[in-house]
Amino acid sequence: MATYEELQFSSFTDLIVPFTSDNGLGETSTGTKPLTGYTLEATKFTFTPILSAIDSTNIGASIDKLIWDMGDGTFETGYSVSKQYEFPGEYKITTIITDQNGVTHKNRRSQTIRVYNYVPDALVWYTPTIASGLPEKCLCGVPSDDLTIYRYNSWQSWPVVSADGGYYINLYSQASHSRPLSPEQYQTSADAHLNPTWRFVESKDSTVPIERTQTTDNTHVYIKKVNNNIIHTTSTDPDGYFAGTSGSAVVNYIDDNSNKLTSASQENKSGSSQSTFKNENLGEKYTVPNSKPNNENKDIILFCGFDTSKFPVTHYDRELDSYELLKSDYFQIYETQKVGLPITVKFNCPTQLNISSNGIPSFNIHNTKYLNSPFSLSIRTQGVSGDIVVTDDVVPLSSHWTAPSVAFSGGDITTDVLTAQGFVQTYLSGSDSTFTRVVEPISSDEDFKIWDAGAIYPQSKDSFIRLLLTERSRDESPEPTGRVVTILTSQLEPTTREILLTTPMNSYIYGVGSPRLWTTVDGREYYAYLSPASRYDSSVSLDTNIEDYDLPMRTPGSYNAFMNIDGEWDVISNDNKYRLFASTLIDPPLYFNYEVMYYFLTNPSNDVFHQIKPVYYREYSYGDDGNTQTYTQPITTQSPGNSGMYGFATEPTGECIIVDGDTDKILRYSRRLNARAEIDIYSLLPNVSANFYPADNDAYGYSPSSVSLDKNLDYWVTLYDTVSTIKISGQTNNVIACAVPPEVNYLASVRTTTSNNDPNIATYTISAVNGRPGEYGEQIINPTTVETCKNNDVVVTYTSPLCSFIARFDPDGNFKYKYDFPGEDRYFTGDICVDVSDHVWAVTESTGLNYDGSVDMSPPKSIIYSFDEELTFRLAISSLSGTSYQDMQSPLPYADETIEYEVLMDEIWDPSGSNDYIPNGLIIEDFGETTINPKLTLYEGNTYIFKNLYYNRGQHPHRFRHILTSEENIPLSSDPSIFTGTGDIYTDTVSGDDTDTVTLYVSSGTPNLLMIDNNYSVNRLVVETIKKPVINTRPTDTFDIINNATHVIPDNNNNIWFSWGRRFCSRYNVIDGVIDTTIAVGSAYEDTRYHALSADLYDRRDDANRRSAIEGISCDTANNFLVINNADKKLYSMNSDTPPVSAFIDIANSQIPYENFSWMTSVSSDTKAISGDFLLPSSYLTDEQIDVFVTNNTSLNGTDAEKRLEAQSLYNSYLSGGMGDVKFRLSHGNPGVSAVGLEQEIRAGGDWTGWRWINKYDNRVVASDETTGFIAITGSSDEFQLIPQSGIYDISKTNEDIDFAGVIRGYIQQPSLKDKRIFYDEFLNTVFGTSGSSPASLGKRVYERIANYMDNHSDIDVCTVDALHNLASMVNYKLSDITTNLPTEISRLVDILSINFSKLRGTRVSYQNDFEKYGNWSQETVGVNLGSELLFIFEYSSNIGYMTGDYVYYLGEYYESRESVNPGITPINHPESNTYWKHWPDGYVRARHMEDYDRIFRGKSSEWRQEQYNGQSIIIKLIQDLQLTTGKKIVFREEHTNKYSLVTPMMINWKDNRVFDLRTEDNHITVTDPNQRWLDEYVSDQSYQHGIFDINDDGVITLMGSPSANPTLTLFRNRTYRFNIDSPGDPIEITTTPGPSAIRLDGYVSNQGSEYGQMVIKTDDDPIFGPIPNTLYYQSVNDPSKSGAIVVRYIDDVDHYSTEFDGVTSYNINISLSSHQQIDPLGWGLSFPEDGNAWQYYSMYEYISAGNTTVEYKSSVIDWDASNNTLDHSLSSYSEWSKPNGLMEIILERQLRQGLEFFDGMDSINTWNDSLSNSK
Repeated sequence: MATYEELQFSSFTDLIVPFTSDNGLGETSTGTKPLTGYTLEATKFTFTPILSAIDSTNIGASIDKLIWDMGDGTFETGYSVSKQYEFPGEYKITTIITDQNGVTHKNRRSQTIRVYNYVPDALVWYTPTIASGLPEKCLCGVPSDDLTIYRYNSWQSWPVVSADGGYYINLYSQASHSRPLSPEQYQTSADAHLNPTWRFVESKDSTVPIERTQTTDNTHVYIKKVNNNIIHTTSTDPDGYFAGTSGSAVVNYIDDNSNKLTSASQENKSGSSQSTFKNENLGEKYTVPNSKPNNENKDIILFCGFDTSKFPVTHYDRELDSYELLKSDYFQIYETQKVGLPITVKFNCPTQLNISSNGIPSFNIHNTKYLNSPFSLSIRTQGVSGDIVVTDDVVPLSSHWTAPSVAFSGGDITTDVLTAQGFVQTYLSGSDSTFTRVVEPISSDEDFKIWDAGAIYPQSKDSFIRLLLTERSRDESPEPTGRVVTILTSQLEPTTREILLTTPMNSYIYGVGSPRLWTTVDGREYYAYLSPASRYDSSVSLDTNIEDYDLPMRTPGSYNAFMNIDGEWDVISNDNKYRLFASTLIDPPLYFNYEVMYYFLTNPSNDVFHQIKPVYYREYSYGDDGNTQTYTQPITTQSPGNSGMYGFATEPTGECIIVDGDTDKILRYSRRLNARAEIDIYSLLPNVSANFYPADNDAYGYSPSSVSLDKNLDYWVTLYDTVSTIKISGQTNNVIACAVPPEVNYLASVRTTTSNNDPNIATYTISAVNGRPGEYGEQIINPTTVETCKNNDVVVTYTSPLCSFIARFDPDGNFKYKYDFPGEDRYFTGDICVDVSDHVWAVTESTGLNYDGSVDMSPPKSIIYSFDEELTFRLAISSLSGTSYQDMQSPLPYADETIEYEVLMDEIWDPSGSNDYIPNGLIIEDFGETTINPKLTLYEGNTYIFKNLYYNRGQHPHRFRHILTSEENIPLSSDPSIFTGTGDIYTDTVSGDDTDTVTLYVSSGTPNLLMIDNNYSVNRLVVETIKKPVINTRPTDTFDIINNATHVIPDNNNNIWFSWGRRFCSRYNVIDGVIDTTIAVGSAYEDTRYHALSADLYDRRDDANRRSAIEGISCDTANNFLVINNADKKLYSMNSDTPPVSAFIDIANSQIPYENFSWMTSVSSDTKAISGDFLLPSSYLTDEQIDVFVTNNTSLNGTDAEKRLEAQSLYNSYLSGGMGDVKFRLSHGNPGVSAVGLEQEIRAGGDWTGWRWINKYDNRVVASDETTGFIAITGSSDEFQLIPQSGIYDISKTNEDIDFAGVIRGYIQQPSLKDKRIFYDEFLNTVFGTSGSSPASLGKRVYERIANYMDNHSDIDVCTVDALHNLASMVNYKLSDITTNLPTEISRLVDILSINFSKLRGTRVSYQNDFEKYGNWSQETVGVNLGSELLFIFEYSSNIGYMTGDYVYYLGEYYESRESVNPGITPINHPESNTYWKHWPDGYVRARHMEDYDRIFRGKSSEWRQEQYNGQSIIIKLIQDLQLTTGKKIVFREEHTNKYSLVTPMMINWKDNRVFDLRTEDNHITVTDPNQRWLDEYVSDQSYQHGIFDINDDGVITLMGSPSANPTLTLFRNRTYRFNIDSPGDPIEITTTPGPSAIRLDGYVSNQGSEYGQMVIKTDDDPIFGPIPNTLYYQSVNDPSKSGAIVVRYIDDVDHYSTEFDGVTSYNINISLSSHQQIDPLGWGLSFPEDGNAWQYYSMYEYISAGNTTVEYKSSVIDWDASNNTLDHSLSSYSEWSKPNGLMEIILERQLRQGLEFFDGMDSINTWNDSLSNSK
């Protein structure tokens, strides 16, 4: 049968054969509509033809020849076919049919199917912040919070990517102001960390950038089909199908640059924290421009997308055109997408300096620095979290010591005190320095004069001079000017330095000597005295020098330098501990950590309020396709039904609080207005109305008038109809404080809390205050406006004209300060604000009375008062004199511009026959090529740039010349040739002379000029300078007093705006102390007697007796000044620095829904004034305003031109009042149209934008009227020591300490050679080296290689690195070669330092463990650490016999048996009868007994013999018990192996046992501890001893051995003890005396005389029987011989007891302590048979630690005794040797520095740079 491909190009006829398509889920189609389905095996598509359609024909169909084109490049044959599509897409199904006659037909019916993945390939970012609709936020340089990426993938790609562990997600950032940092750059670029970058990292702790991440939690999704529905199932379901996977990954983002300092666009940003401190000493060279892109401050978008490089290839990948077409129809092959996460990177203000070696904080300053060898130094800014701040918003730093003179205040190199940011002072300081980090901003100019190192107080070790500058004069001793310069002596010019060091200091001290000229190496000169504070004596100071080095990039927030330190070693080594201290000033940009998110306005007439989004605001959500969507919905309206809404408080996150004075309620709304709380003030303050208006509870009102948030987001509310201002918890909405002024109150009461501990549950009670209850309306103390302060205090204004004052309270409502007016002429009208300096600004108004209370007939006058933190008067703004003015209804006046002209030269053919062209005049391109030497009119304030296109290397230079006085009357329009052009050259405001570009600034004093070609006078033109037309403004001298002031607010730069009059706003500049700007905003309310734009009666037009149209002013974080104009029903927004430029949102002239509102551009924003704007110069009307006038007067007839002419006449009539009631709308051209069905009124009070809260509480550095905005930041390095270039840390290998030249000289015997001194000495020494030569010298190298040949080549532990490679190659092992072509000296060190440290140092031989005496106790050099044997002995018993040499203890003396002794022979200390026993006094056994001395040396005196006896070594000390102390070592010797072991006794865990088991035996009582712990049990890691013990009189515990018969027990007072009795037939009693007549202890013991059970004894003092006796007895009642003693002691009697560890640090032992069970818990490690006695197998000795302490090292590679080895092996522990910055690094570093010639001070740097230049 033919294939489809063969048939499709054959000749065949068409048929229409419908077929049924099924998507596997029960949905079908016959081609009439597209069919959708999934790429699942469970939902295959099925296609079946309806052949009955051709049954009526004679064609018929051959079913086995039905071919299906499946649309994806595959074909099927058969009657009915099924297909699972592997990839999503749109497919067209067609068929070819062969009939029964063999004729092929093409089916004209087809089916379109659309196939989707059930689990779509999708990515989603998630953070809690973005889920709330806000962009994510982080600080620059600080890792963001965790950013989670969720992914979903269909089944097709999993088999391929699973081999790599799963899916990879590519990551990148868009709109960052930093450059990306790739992993490769991170690894290879040495300076990448010094430049701002952005990068993703795997975690907050990681610094390694990543470009992609792999998702984890690869969860598989399984489905199955049930009743044509898809349901989820598990992998174990036999009917389940694999549908896809899901997973997630977490990354963090770091960006070194902020993208949003404020909310303003980058080009519109204004202000700086430096704006209040002017420093004019920085030259242009040192001005560092901001390197950020000058674009809008858009949010950074973090994108992630699938890495599809491993995804399977599809049919569509091979047909790109089809693929692109498919994508345009939304269907995607892999549905690959990128998804964005918006993130805001905020400024991270530096708080400290980091000092490191290379700018990476972990690379601290090395702990050793070589003298006179420069080292690198990097000082960088750090944020509060310790992260490095690399943002372009911080200037690059440089060294104070190398800064140019213009960097310092005075401008004339007359002080070293820094007043410019970024210059770092670095001090070398000793160990006696103190260091305190500076955190407060510099507050004033005066601080700059005294600020030197912030709060650093270093004991400077630098060698420096301090110069007291003076003026040069004939006076030999002129007085110092008061200015000081500090200079490192290393920076003095050599001759000057030589004079300094060789001349007594007094020669230059003021009052004693004379000033002189001091010169630095860079040529600066200072005429000055020498200050006694100078420190340059080499005996007390070090010579330090710093040189900056520049990198080929901008390095914000850091400076890199070389530092060199030199000095006398005796001075340095005296206290060799140093640090570097650094300090600088930083001027942060204007920035905010929060943004104003919304503006809130009320429309109380309609019981609604509006939430308006600023133009910069963006909110985020996810669309259906998963992509991040951005939308700006300008305005949202809520209708709470409250008509008295006015005062707002807005939280920094956008939530708002509104007070309603009509209903006495507080309303709270969330940012999205989807959560609402309504708080009834009555419910917060119960019983108030009942107490003060008992007749009618409902008639009483609280009238909340304002609200203000404090730093903790608690809020204060003024209750106007009471005297109270209440504080409400932001968490619980409960009252937590109340502020009441110390004034007479006639209505409301103070409230006191009944619970001061928890303000959230505080309740209040009523108490009368200073007077009687009264009727409603009698109250004259009206709290009107409340404003919180920076420290959470609160300020309240009280506004009744009869009783007006302002008061400040603490956060708990306690009164602090008050200000009221001394007379009757003024009162507070209500509005106040607090600026960044915590200064209060308040609006006041005239009362209509004079100071003495008489009537004042002058116009009312408003004054803006300012108070400090204690409400002390600061200043008053009372006059508008001198302000600039602009009416926002009119176009802008002419602004200063920069205009560029291109100047050409016209040439003509020389008619005189010179055969050349000659100049004919100047051509200005803007005037056309036909105008020669045109007249120019230049406007004052503009800058004009003239580009001389025919300059021709100076042949045609331009000059501006004065017009001669005699020619001043010539009309300027005359031909320029009339002017002679010989006037003086004008240079005052000209720059660029003798260049091809000349710039002229036209100032008020610039005269009319001639511009002349200085070499060809025909090239000249006339320049006329004139003032710009004054339009749309008002003469500044017409402004005087302020009337009708209403609102006040600070802007971003802390300038103060206030509204006044009918529609005016003025700005008070806090730096200059003047009102510099006044604007008229919107329209005023209509008044037939007045027109806002008339030019006359200025004093009347500002009259306060008219209603103000301005119902609120505020600012936002873009420095927009916001004004609510209720006459226009508009909210105006304008930049506070350039206020005439504005936008507005029209609330009145728009219909609901409010979502259709939008911000519009104001008339004055970008419309430049032109002459056609005005009909009459005196009217100041724009064309637009005339159009409005015409529109509102239907009586006008004729054409538009005629109407306009008639309007002019009507306007004049209007001004004179002749038009009656005609309304003339002046609101940006909008006619007076009201919204349908709404009575409009817009207003807002308080913090209706959140700006007030942000301005006060945003934690940022900001300039105010009393601070410069500069901050002082400081830092210190790690401690380091200085070391000389040689003499310490020299390492010598065995056989390197050889005088090889001397060896050769030893072989020279010929006198002729010996006489040749040059050869014999100098030549041999140079070639072969002496003992003092370098180990790398020829002779030493040869000798060492030969002498150590076997070790160097065959010993794998100590051989050279080259030999190690050879040994490895012998066993076919490949080593990495990292030592190729190393210099000889470095190669030697690598060979040595690669040897194991123990091999280098050798085997330690120590005599501290020398215990073997070899039987010679008299030899002090043998067994020097072994002391006397400590031998436990028994008491003598007459019942047993003794062998020769046995020791016994008898009646307090010690004896040794001379021979076998039968029982009963008692030791007696008597020489004549001592046949059997030898007496050893004090128990000390010596080599010779005293009787031996008496026998041998009987001729000597007894004293001599006794002295000789006592002088012998004590071989054995006979003891019955031994006191052991923690840390005091003892020696054990194992008898059979003669092996010695050194044991350190440890603390034993000993407990005051309270329970004993007591039982009777045949003839005694046994007492044991039932809680005894065995060998495998430990308490507190200390062994445990059972509770049977004794305490000597000295308080030392004696540990007992196995339970002995009738043992003595020790009990402690104030305890309860229990004895478990098990003594059948022997009842037990406790008595005070022993024996048959014993007296029982009554009152302390229960269950006396018991055979079984528990006997309890209490050792407390009994109130009846008194103290318990010190000694008691326990005994059998029936057999008192079975008894033992009980000693009762105080716990304090126990010596060496540690209550902290519940253990004993010193204790006694005796021979009874002998078994494993008793010995092993002591941790001695003795090994003997399980049932044996330790003392049968071990001898015990004293340890002598003061024996031979010599330590030697055998088989060492290092020759410790070599003359040129200065390493001290006692200090060379392994940690000191190999740790970072350890001895290995020091040794290598010195060799590197020596080889690189870095031991020549700062000259080393120049040498190094020269060598680099020569190598290029």
